[in-house]
Amino acid sequence: MQACECADRIARLAERIDKDGEVIETENGPKVHPAVKEELAGRAFIVRTLRALGLNLEPVRSVGRPTAWQKRQEQRGADE
Repeated sequence: MQACECADRIARLAERIDKDGEVIETENGPKVHPAVKEELAGRAFIVRTLRALGLNLEPVRSVGRPTAWQKRQEQRGADE
């Protein structure tokens, strides 16, 4: 639940950064938008949460062209 809320917040921060620009003008000159730091922290939180839940792994796929056997298996899966 917290990771989903964080993802929503990151999306809002990203919209604001896109609107204002990544660098903003201040009295002391250009500075990185303050929301950039919050966006990065939120992304790091989501990565840590997904890793803790074991959801950070992608299924391993073979490299190269599929064999005829793999093509038949994929077609059978699509037909079902």
